Amino acid sequence: MFEALWLLLPVAAASGWISARRSGSRFDIEPPSEYYQGINYLLNQQDDKAIDVFLRQAELDDDAAETHLALGSLFRQRGDVERAIRIHKDLIDRPGLRKRTRDESRLELARDYFASGLLDWAEEALKELIDDGVLVEAAYEVLIGIYEREKEWQQALDAARDCRTLTDADLSLREVQFHCELHEQALRANDRETAEQHLGVATEIAPRAARVGCLLAEAARRRGDLRDAVMHYERVVSFDETMVPEVAEALLEALTATGDERQIRAYLKKLRHQPNTYTMVSTAAGLIAKLENKGSARQFFKDQLLKRPSLPGLAHWARLEMESSSTETRAQVGVIVDMLERLKAKRPTHSCSVCAYRGHQLYWLCPGCHSWDAIRPIMGDEGE
Repeated sequence: MFEALWLLLPVAAASGWISARRSGSRFDIEPPSEYYQGINYLLNQQDDKAIDVFLRQAELDDDAAETHLALGSLFRQRGDVERAIRIHKDLIDRPGLRKRTRDESRLELARDYFASGLLDWAEEALKELIDDGVLVEAAYEVLIGIYEREKEWQQALDAARDCRTLTDADLSLREVQFHCELHEQALRANDRETAEQHLGVATEIAPRAARVGCLLAEAARRRGDLRDAVMHYERVVSFDETMVPEVAEALLEALTATGDERQIRAYLKKLRHQPNTYTMVSTAAGLIAKLENKGSARQFFKDQLLKRPSLPGLAHWARLEMESSSTETRAQVGVIVDMLERLKAKRPTHSCSVCAYRGHQLYWLCPGCHSWDAIRPIMGDEGE
């Protein structure tokens, strides 16, 4: 898809030039010959020669400048950052270019620097745009991205607040994540007071956020309030069912630690009457085996697998069958178990709802598209 867009760019550029140059004479529609030469170089993947041709153009009207901006952005997107920088620098230095186009070129150059890892240069260019009061929201978006990459969470939070003050942008959900990051950072530094402050603010902004709920539950466990921890875990899964695999073990562990057998049995009874994710089933089966017996646990697991089939569940069940098989059949069952385990190991367990990223653990910030709170366990036959 991207290659198709890349090849269509010269056609769109020429069409834009033609439209801009169209005059009273219907024959006066031809762009200059060097433009076709540049297009020919692009189509033949001679990018440097194409850039040389385009940059040699003595004059650029607004439409041609927009084409150059698009060309630079496409170079950056396909990884040719040096070429993108060259184009955008040339635009900035062009005399007579309208201010809006020059400002857009400054923003694109900052994005080029960001993409190439020149974060200090990118930060400086973005702050200049913000100080000049141009493209402020877009500049803050990139600036916050820099702080996220560097894990400078306080700077990211400050930038998000400043952006909210200067523009109409709603960055509250990102601010929640920054408070959560600062909460965990403070905990690692053994600064409980600061940690509690950040978690309190995050809770005020987004009390139903999955990460906030998990942190509240962890805080309750640290102070020994197990019932409160269970309550927070249950709230997390009530607001977001896809989080069940992430909190199942911690929830049942906290529930067991309360020592309230009546509540524990009531929760297990609830689980028996509904289909559950594989992680919840496998964890609950272990608890049932302790409270009742292995036979009840195996029956619970089998019933749940029929209600909600999954590859991990099938692999687990096959392993249980192998362990209870006779010596004669154990080797045969073992072959099936090995195949299922290898098949399960190849499958990712988590995916991002925004991009194509798939991995084996939960990241609050997607490594692929850098979206917050977009990764969840994969549900369905091949997942939970």
